[in-house]
Amino acid sequence: MAAVAISVQPADSEADPSDVEEDQELHEDDDASSGVAQNRSIIMHMLSQARVGMDLTRITLPTFILEKRSLLEMYAEFFAHPDLFASIPDNSDPRERIIAIARYYCSAFHAARKGAVAKKPYNPILGETFRCYWDLPGGRRNAPDDDSKRLIQSGPVPYASYSSVAFVAEQVSHHPPVSGFYAECIPKRMYVNGSIYTKSKFLGLSLGVHHIGSVRLCLMDYGEEYRVNLPNAYARSILTVPWLELGGKCHIECLQNGYTADVEFHCKEQEVFFDTINTPTVKKKLQKVSAQDPGESRRRWQRVTEALFSKDIEEATDAKHELEEKQRADARQRQESGVEWKQQFFHLEGDTWIYNTPLSSRTRTSKRHI
Repeated sequence: MAAVAISVQPADSEADPSDVEEDQELHEDDDASSGVAQNRSIIMHMLSQARVGMDLTRITLPTFILEKRSLLEMYAEFFAHPDLFASIPDNSDPRERIIAIARYYCSAFHAARKGAVAKKPYNPILGETFRCYWDLPGGRRNAPDDDSKRLIQSGPVPYASYSSVAFVAEQVSHHPPVSGFYAECIPKRMYVNGSIYTKSKFLGLSLGVHHIGSVRLCLMDYGEEYRVNLPNAYARSILTVPWLELGGKCHIECLQNGYTADVEFHCKEQEVFFDTINTPTVKKKLQKVSAQDPGESRRRWQRVTEALFSKDIEEATDAKHELEEKQRADARQRQESGVEWKQQFFHLEGDTWIYNTPLSSRTRTSKRHI
């Protein structure tokens, strides 16, 4: 991961617990000599269709470069250090809060990369969802009172534990491809709402991904909303062994207290602000695939993932093609019948997709649950 420079200025029922399991790490490190290196001729053919600056949505990418998970699940990895996230409101000083946010922000990106070789996650299908949660240290399954239990069951992950960070993502638009995601921690009375549109471009010997949109962090006990944008991502050395780096300037701002922080991703580091190598991540928890809704990421992409694990590229390609063709057929049918697509968890406000029932709208009192 690239180094960074920081500057700071002044009502469902609960699911069966047996259906919940710890993530079994579907994304093992890839052998750098496999995949891209072994299929250079295919990559060369793909690149022959491209021009510098071209939007890569016009090019069909080969199945062997896929990462065995959806982009929606990749966004979930932003919370692989839930203790850092949940500790933000513990700081009574607003300056210390924005520093804690910047530190958490720096922790959020390295866990999203699972292998030595940069690969592309599945493009989420319209209506696809992903849900999971992370237990916090000292967490417990049951809420301490009926009101807190209500907050869990009406939240994004009704089978989550009380002391946890719960996450849901949904592909809310196909053209353009927009993903909405939301995470909350009930006992800390905080939540995050993100709405991101990714735009990929061919840059010659590398691929660039520009993240359009922003993320909002709300700290209810302080009446504060922090707005953050995401860095660009670049896949380098695409003809040999691709690797990923982040680049660009990012801005964190709170209008309520006036503090801002600028995070710039560089290639060299003067001091260690967050140690991505020696700080362990926390595994997320989610329902078993067999218990998931048909539209959830791991169930929807299960056939593709299993084929990639067995290195059956033909079967993976066929399965991926069937999903894509069904998405096109469904879109045609909606257009012919004049039916508009209805999102499940998010709605559009201006140019941002907002989670329908954030923690603030479900909280009856201003009392903080500890």
